[in-house]
Amino acid sequence: MKFLFVSGCYANNMIDRLRSNCRGSDIQNAPNVFQWSIIKGLYESGADFNVVSFPMLPSFPIRYKRPFSPSSSIKYDEKVVGKMLPYCTLIGLKHYSIKRRLHREIKRILQIQPKGEKTVLLLYTTYSFYTKAIIPLTKQYTDLTIAAIITDLIDDAFNYKSNNTFLKRIQMNREIKIQKASYRYIDKFILLTKAMEEKIPEAKGKNIVIEGICDRTLDNSIPEKPNSIIKIILYTGTLQKFVCIDDFVDAFSLTTNPNYRFVICGAGPSESYIKEKAAKDNRIDYRGVVSREVALSLQQKATCVVNPRKPTEEITRFSFPSKTIEYLSSGTPMIGYQLEGIPSEYYSYFYSPKDLKNESMAQLIDEVLSKPASELQERAFAAKRFIIKNKSARIQVDKIIDFISK
Repeated sequence: MKFLFVSGCYANNMIDRLRSNCRGSDIQNAPNVFQWSIIKGLYESGADFNVVSFPMLPSFPIRYKRPFSPSSSIKYDEKVVGKMLPYCTLIGLKHYSIKRRLHREIKRILQIQPKGEKTVLLLYTTYSFYTKAIIPLTKQYTDLTIAAIITDLIDDAFNYKSNNTFLKRIQMNREIKIQKASYRYIDKFILLTKAMEEKIPEAKGKNIVIEGICDRTLDNSIPEKPNSIIKIILYTGTLQKFVCIDDFVDAFSLTTNPNYRFVICGAGPSESYIKEKAAKDNRIDYRGVVSREVALSLQQKATCVVNPRKPTEEITRFSFPSKTIEYLSSGTPMIGYQLEGIPSEYYSYFYSPKDLKNESMAQLIDEVLSKPASELQERAFAAKRFIIKNKSARIQVDKIIDFISK
């Protein structure tokens, strides 16, 4: 069985170049990490696979400086495992360019496959310009299986402020219609939460739930925290309204300890509110967009990390925050709410408030930051061990391979 992983990941040797060509935005760190975890799992499992990637980039000329994306080989463990293909980034033509090039590339690969060999197209996304390129091939190549990873429901598109302009709403309504129509052609679904079945009835009876993948390896180390009276809470990620970062800022402001710091990294609609609150409370430290390397370094230095999302929006039922696995595997203790999209097996590994009131979160902040370092380290290492032993790339991808093989 041959796997073709159709993705939007960035070749590691191209990340700095791609980032330097973005205007007022950055490359998509969380999706890139997830996709590379899939690649790691495929590699470690010994699967026969190839990666075809069209890197996730903003559009030229408004948010990207170049009319074409670069090409590159994709390497893992110094071995070439696929290609990052070029496409036109011009707004209005970008999706058509990807669709055309993807169709041509997949067809080329299938034409040289031995007859009778089962081929699995593992899709990271069901964007219409991916599925419209691939679905026509199923009529010609009967040994082709389409397996799709659904990390976010297309129904939730309008939770993002950038999709709420008049023209964008027209575009997204069309995208929703096309994506949903494509589901009937998908043979296997990899979902992040079981509740997604309710929104994708085509997935019932032919899905597996893989809520996330950890790309770290287990060791016995716990980050050495700076020997300081300053206690740092860290958040790195999107600043969309549904993340509830505004509420957590308000909760933090209810605390009075002058030695607390709340470091926030990211971009989104809540940025202006954060800056406004930071102007009134010098303990709030907003740093804008940072690289993944910087984010990981900050995690090691923080006293604790926070996922501020509350179970008040429907999106929390149908999504699994990628930060959960990243944070719990970091060796730094986590504060967060218990969300329906997060299985209960995770709950004992992070600190949660007794209810959704900001006052309760402020009380929890005080409780956690006043705990002995040894107690925090014990909780953090238990979480790290749980994630790496149960949610590693090899373990999660082995589950996917076994599921698709049946």
